[in-house]
Amino acid sequence: MSTTNGVKLNSTGSASINNVMFGFDLKPGYAITDHILVYLRGGLGFGSMKLFADNDIAGHNLPSYSDTQNVMTYRLGVGAEYKFTQHFSVHVDYIINFFSQSNYSIEGAGVNIPTLPSGNITSNSIFANPQSQSVLAGVSYYF
Repeated sequence: MSTTNGVKLNSTGSASINNVMFGFDLKPGYAITDHILVYLRGGLGFGSMKLFADNDIAGHNLPSYSDTQNVMTYRLGVGAEYKFTQHFSVHVDYIINFFSQSNYSIEGAGVNIPTLPSGNITSNSIFANPQSQSVLAGVSYYF
């Protein structure tokens, strides 16, 4: 819950990543045995993120809204890899993505609400700084 012009703003919403256009990671690690590697990972990524939200301002329902922004993310994680043959391995990673702060437009938020002293809410943007966490599992082939 936040306050806009002295009015409580209840907002529920979600964000989705539309595209990851480019990214890279570094994976420094330590070989425990010839077959087991544990590692840290860190990197950068670029993509677009879409924010969706529904609003209820002072008991007045407003239209839902969405906006898409290009974002940059830095990511940190840990992982382990087990090489079970000369050419194949399996790995598990835990990764946290920290997305850049973006200004999302809220078109239609400036609706007239007569019960408010100012008559309407004029704010038409919000700042979001989303994060995501993921667990990845995979199989790798070595040439």
